[in-house]
Amino acid sequence: MLVLGRVSELSGQPLSPRARVVLVAALEARRVRSEESDELLVSACVQALGRAREKSVAPLLIELLRRGNDEIERQAAWALGRLGEVRAVGPLLHAVFVKSIPVRSAAVAALAQLGTTSTSTSLSPTTGPTASVPLPTERRGLDGLDVARLLTDVVVQPIPPRPSPAWLDAPGEVAAAVRDAIGESPEQALRTLDDLLWPKPDASEQQGPLRLGPLAAAAPGGVVPAALAQSVLTTIWPGLHKLALPQAGGSDSLLLQSAAVRVVGQVARSAAPDSSRAVSLLQEILASSASPQILLLTASLYAQLLPSQRDAQPLFDRLLSHSERWVRLQTLRLVRDAAARPLLSAAALAKAKQDPDGFVREAAQQIK
Repeated sequence: MLVLGRVSELSGQPLSPRARVVLVAALEARRVRSEESDELLVSACVQALGRAREKSVAPLLIELLRRGNDEIERQAAWALGRLGEVRAVGPLLHAVFVKSIPVRSAAVAALAQLGTTSTSTSLSPTTGPTASVPLPTERRGLDGLDVARLLTDVVVQPIPPRPSPAWLDAPGEVAAAVRDAIGESPEQALRTLDDLLWPKPDASEQQGPLRLGPLAAAAPGGVVPAALAQSVLTTIWPGLHKLALPQAGGSDSLLLQSAAVRVVGQVARSAAPDSSRAVSLLQEILASSASPQILLLTASLYAQLLPSQRDAQPLFDRLLSHSERWVRLQTLRLVRDAAARPLLSAAALAKAKQDPDGFVREAAQQIK
């Protein structure tokens, strides 16, 4: 199967009708009877069709990307990138945020290959940045050629990205992919929220309100345009707002809320139009019945804001009345910073110096 695609690729000629029927039949069989198909055979057929740039099978590849197993989905993503099929932008974006790591990596690489409609439709089997990708070195197993390893080696080969990938012109589809991922399982939502965070919390290191995770690798220069990130933020804000506020649930709920609060804090520190709305949400959380962990996380993020961004009210007074000693102690540690000192009133500090707990009294006495 791989040979058929390789011959077409090197010769610049389309597949013969018979070869195409054989390859497509394997994909159709997988679609109709997935439990009976040979996954390795289907993966090999997908890669052969991708190498041959058989554009007519794009809808079938998109369906396999949505409902295959990990290896078939990965090969389908790779093949769609080879085809230069802009109709695959939406499904590939979805794969970036909801599929397993190997599949999302292949989807990111494919998105980097999909140019705008005008550039994609002009591609031929012998032109474009993906025209001459050699087969990797053959690896042998006990029974001959290790086909599974060969399929993997082909997909992970580096390919130069296009200067203007098509997904940059599809902010709505990018936003929908992120929104849908946040609405998936708790594990998926947690991974997506982590994708939105910059590696360093320092505002000076941020290049926009959101990072968009692995998608940055498919952007020119590795930077997602701020306008696109803002479009995503506007779309996901209702879901982000809901996740950041207290809700019933176990440890999964607490982890999700913590991740959502971190994203809100990042937006609050940014120059995004929604930064003031994010600041207001942090204030709302501080005034809520959130768990002690969330209250302190929110307080820490709020203390990092510039004084000009914060409310003039001493919002930390409430935390010094918390029943948990460690909450009161951590609050006092936060206001040791001169910039955060206005978040605590003189009356609340004086009361803390009379706290029944000796550790809290000692911490309060150290603040002048």
